[in-house]
Amino acid sequence: MGNLQRKFLDTKVFYNMSLVVAPKARCYACRKWNRRVHLIKYDGKRYCISCTPADTFNNSIDYNELLNNDNTPLLK
Repeated sequence: MGNLQRKFLDTKVFYNMSLVVAPKARCYACRKWNRRVHLIKYDGKRYCISCTPADTFNNSIDYNELLNNDNTPLLK
């Protein structure tokens, strides 16, 4: 890889282009555009994290309850 190519990969332009060109899809419920890797496919439809149906694995765990009830001692 040449010096010119390496310099281009470190620029803001390359970073912004990688965000714009990333594959995107719409959430089925709220219709917002999201990156495809952040969407969860359920029954053939894509949902964002906040719109997933209640019986999917993401909403069945209350993460705040897990964090608040953590009684494990800290490592020293």
